[in-house]
Amino acid sequence: MTALFVTHDLDEAVYLGQRVIVLSSSPTVILEDLKVDLPPERDQPTTRSLPRFGELRGHVYRQLQRAGDGR
Repeated sequence: MTALFVTHDLDEAVYLGQRVIVLSSSPTVILEDLKVDLPPERDQPTTRSLPRFGELRGHVYRQLQRAGDGR
């Protein structure tokens, strides 16, 4: 089963997703299709404390900043 989940919450995207797709502003193009390489079994306190969670969140944040700048 595949589900598409749209969110503006970075933590939610990284925590829930297997992939995070970062889109540009208009005209919309895919800037990045990022594989979320966190353990498949997740609980919030443990997952959010993982160094990799912080790395992924930071990466997505920088991509969103870049998208907002039009680069």
